[in-house]
Amino acid sequence: LDPPLVLWCPAKASRRYPLFAEANTFVVHIIAHDQRDLCAAFTRDAQAFEAADWSAAANGAPLIAGAAASFECDTHAIHDAGDHALILGRVTRAHHAETDPLVFHGGRYGAFHGVD
Repeated sequence: LDPPLVLWCPAKASRRYPLFAEANTFVVHIIAHDQRDLCAAFTRDAQAFEAADWSAAANGAPLIAGAAASFECDTHAIHDAGDHALILGRVTRAHHAETDPLVFHGGRYGAFHGVD
C-alpha cells in the first residue's frame, strides 16, 4: 500500500472518543492470545495502561509489550460516519511477533487457527 494505512472506527459516544479524535499519533495493537486479561481491562477501565507493560513507541504513543502485532501510526484523516468516526492512520512502523492473536467473536474470546 502506498501509503500504508490502517482504519479503525471508534464510537462517538465513547468517553474516550475526544482523546482518539484529537490524537496526532497512536498505535493499533493486535493483542496476543495470552493477553485476554489485558484486553478485558481496557474494556472496563480507561486507566488500564497503568497495569500494562508498555513503553513509548517511536511516535510517543503507548506500545504494549507482548502484542502479536502493532502498527505505529500518524493520524492521516478522520471522517464522519454517523455515530462513529473513521480514523485512518498512516503506518510509520510495524512489529510482528511469532504468537497467535486473541480473537473475539460472537461474545466470546477464542483463538485463530491457520489453515494448512
